[in-house]
Amino acid sequence: VAELNSRYAAGHAANDLRSTGLLVQVFDFCAAGGSLTGKACHPWEPVDDPRLGDRISASIVNRQLPWLFDWSPSDQGVAGFILSADKAAPALLCAWAIDAGSMGLTCS
Repeated sequence: VAELNSRYAAGHAANDLRSTGLLVQVFDFCAAGGSLTGKACHPWEPVDDPRLGDRISASIVNRQLPWLFDWSPSDQGVAGFILSADKAAPALLCAWAIDAGSMGLTCS
């Protein structure tokens, strides 16, 4: 926990994802009861639809930038994962300041 707190506190604008703070994926559409496939939706499992399974939305957060992407209509808070910057950096394809609607796009 101390390392995560330190990364959050020291995070800043940088080209190196490891220096930006924490990369956080928040359960969003699925956790809000949505399903684009018609199947049961579990936000902690990979999406098994080939149209959607090649991407996730995540937020870079730090002391200067503390806002999470939160699609959930609930006021009870959100849950999610802290992602490894080392693992995510090679796969990071784009960044948006707002919701870009990536569930409706394809990456092929």
